[in-house]
Amino acid sequence: MAERIFINDSAADGEYSTKIMSADHPDLLLSSIIFYDATGIQVTPTSGTVTVLVSADDINFISIRNGSFNANESYFDSRQAPAFAGLAIRCKIVLDGIVGADNFAAIIWRGNVNQSLPVTSSVNGNERLKVDVGQTGFWDGREFRTGIDKTTAYTLKVVAPIDFILELQTLFSHDGTATFNAYNSEQISAEATPFNDPILVLPNNGMSTTPLYTRQTLITGGGSITLNGPQVPREYIKVVTATATAQQSTVGGNSIKERGLPADTYYLVFTGANYSYRLIFEERP
Repeated sequence: MAERIFINDSAADGEYSTKIMSADHPDLLLSSIIFYDATGIQVTPTSGTVTVLVSADDINFISIRNGSFNANESYFDSRQAPAFAGLAIRCKIVLDGIVGADNFAAIIWRGNVNQSLPVTSSVNGNERLKVDVGQTGFWDGREFRTGIDKTTAYTLKVVAPIDFILELQTLFSHDGTATFNAYNSEQISAEATPFNDPILVLPNNGMSTTPLYTRQTLITGGGSITLNGPQVPREYIKVVTATATAQQSTVGGNSIKERGLPADTYYLVFTGANYSYRLIFEERP
C-alpha cells in the first residue's frame, strides 16, 4: 500500500522534516504544497524558494529531481513535481525567503514497490513508460533534424564529439540517379578542400516546454575529401528515377531506421543532378 505523509508548519525560513519513513517504499513524490495566510486562506507567495531533500541514513541529505522551485510557481500545472526513486527514510522541505504566506501544508507520497512502473531514464524529468513509443531524447530536446537539396555533387562533414543515434535518413531523387556514401575519419586521408558552408540544423522538438539543451554535433558542407585507398562506405543509398519528362517522379530510399554510432568525424558524399537528403539524429550525452 502507498502512504501519504503530511507536513504542516510555519512558512518561516527553515527546514521541516517528515517522520522516519518506511524503507519498503521505493518511490517518493511531493504531491502538493499549499501556502496559507494567518486566517487559513490559501495564498500564492510573491517570492521565495522551496527545496526538497531526502536522506537514506537520517544524517546526510541529498537533492532530488525537480527538487527546487520558486514558491510562486507552487500551483503551476507545468511545474514538474519533485520526485525520487531509491532508499529514503526521511524527507525535509527547506523554505527560504517566503513572502506573502504565514503557513504551509505539504503532502509526501510514498509508493509501494508493487505499484512501480518501468520507465526510461531522463535527467530532465521526461521519463516515459517502456511500452510508450515516445522517445525520451525527443522530449529532452536532444533530437535534431537537417537536410540538403542539391543539383550537383556535394559533401557534408559531421563532427560528433559524443555518441548519437541515427533516427532516420532518407535520400530522394527527383530526376535520374542519386547516391549517398558515408565514411568515417579512419577512411579519409585528407580534406581536399575546406568545409565552409554552414548547414541549418533545427531541434526536432521546438515546443516551449522543451528543456534547454545545447547541440554538440557540428555539420558543415561544401568541401571535398580524399579517401585512404579503396574503402567500403559505412552507409550506402542509391535511388533511380525515370529521366523522360513524362515519366519523372520523385523516388526515395531509406537506410536502417535506427542505429547507434560512436563519437567521430563522418563524411556524407552525395552525387546526383537533382536530389534531397533528410537526417534526424539524437545526441546521447
